[in-house]
Amino acid sequence: MGLAGDKETGTLSMARIEIGIDAVDILAMTTFWSKALGYEVGDLDPAGVYMDLIPPDDKLPPVFLQQVGERPVGKNSLHIDIYTKNFDLDLERLLRLGACLQGGRQSGSQGGLWQVLTDIEGNYFCLCAACE
Repeated sequence: MGLAGDKETGTLSMARIEIGIDAVDILAMTTFWSKALGYEVGDLDPAGVYMDLIPPDDKLPPVFLQQVGERPVGKNSLHIDIYTKNFDLDLERLLRLGACLQGGRQSGSQGGLWQVLTDIEGNYFCLCAACE
């Protein structure tokens, strides 16, 4: 996938990706993943749901941990967030490729817009509107 969308080949107009990890014990998982990846521990959001891990190199993707109440059943605990500057166009393109919507569009307490989807094998990922 390239940074610029291509109508003929169907590539996304991807701005960046992030990797999300579900965590029942967000502090223990933060310690584990920050040390495993060599990432710096960032901030926990005001709601206490998301913890950022900051890569040592800007060529590496950001990672975040997402607090969950219990270990998910039937859902992968790692997912990719694809940030795009053309949300509606890329959502349509992903659906044509076989992705399936999982619920409606969502927004966070600090803004942002995303749509949870599954790929053709049922793996969850999010399409997120990139901030300008």
